[in-house]
Amino acid sequence: MTAGVTVFSAVISTGRNAVRRRSAIEAEIGHMKTDGRLSRCPLKGTIGDALFAVLCACGHNIRKILAHLRTWLAWIIAVLSTPKIPQHQRYVPAEPV
Repeated sequence: MTAGVTVFSAVISTGRNAVRRRSAIEAEIGHMKTDGRLSRCPLKGTIGDALFAVLCACGHNIRKILAHLRTWLAWIIAVLSTPKIPQHQRYVPAEPV
């Protein structure tokens, strides 16, 4: 009896994972349609449509990578531009008596 319940719960959890993955992919496709000009395809034929979709996905991924690199670079610049205070000039709170 428990083996059937385990299989059933595994099927349900697999279905939930598929729905979550699909909803995440649909959001990315929506962003590609608005930001990546996926809605208008200048290439001819079915192969052109498939190629254009792959190229739009590549461009979208490159934009995401560049955004992460931009954030990382800003963090590095912020860390490097903080003033270095020598140890003898740092504020050290007095120890409680």
